[in-house]
Amino acid sequence: MKSEPIRRIARIRNRTIFVTTAALLGVATGTAAILLILISGLFLSAWLLMLILFPVLFLGWRWLRRADIRSIGYQLEHRFPELRNRLVAAIELARYQPGAENYSLELRDAAVEQIRVQTAHLNLESVVPVYRWKWSAIFALAGVSLFVFYIFTFSAPARFGLINAFAPAGNRIRLQVTPGDTTVTPNTAITIGCAVEPAGIFRTITLELMQPDAPVQRLHLKLVSDRCTLPVTVRSRINYRFRLLGKTCGWYTIRTPEPVVLKNVIFTGYPPEYTGLPPV
Repeated sequence: MKSEPIRRIARIRNRTIFVTTAALLGVATGTAAILLILISGLFLSAWLLMLILFPVLFLGWRWLRRADIRSIGYQLEHRFPELRNRLVAAIELARYQPGAENYSLELRDAAVEQIRVQTAHLNLESVVPVYRWKWSAIFALAGVSLFVFYIFTFSAPARFGLINAFAPAGNRIRLQVTPGDTTVTPNTAITIGCAVEPAGIFRTITLELMQPDAPVQRLHLKLVSDRCTLPVTVRSRINYRFRLLGKTCGWYTIRTPEPVVLKNVIFTGYPPEYTGLPPV
């Protein structure tokens, strides 16, 4: 049968585990809210929510490793100097059962009873880390409030970012490219452009240019009124396409016609008919 000190410490352990679990839930909630803001705002993958595990697992290991009865006994000895070097010994004695060691049960009961009397008027429950769930609740409330503020303030980008994170196939991005496939004479100045829908969400877009015998160039163009333009001088064939998040348009080609080369020129002369001469 458990002694009264052990029963009290067991209750403290259970409350500590409950408070710590609630605190970890608050940490997870606040971290998830902040990560959702980053994921939505930067158009990242929902897999980044797995980062929640790092603070939760670290704090869980740090907090729960000292939630056993012996560790709580040391915490109580530290909190109450009059129990120092006595409480943990009494806990060990209270667990003792008669055996080969042949300890005196009377001495055990006397030591445990002395600790029971000394702890009767002490607020042992003060070692329960209530501050953990209080601070985690504040953190969770701040994170959720920030997320709600973000959703209502930047509703269109936030909604699109969340769709992109959790259902990328549902992001209805449309890229309207000009001039598309075309042919121009060499050294012609032409403007490559792209209009983006939905409007008012994106700030930059990537243009990929590929020319013969040259690596692919990637240019990050700023969107102005949801449209970007880039003037280029065409000297040879150019393949290009636009990329935005996981959406890409097809490759378009600006061609230059092959120059005309005269290798052979044949002239035929036709004398007047009255001369009766054949063509020369």
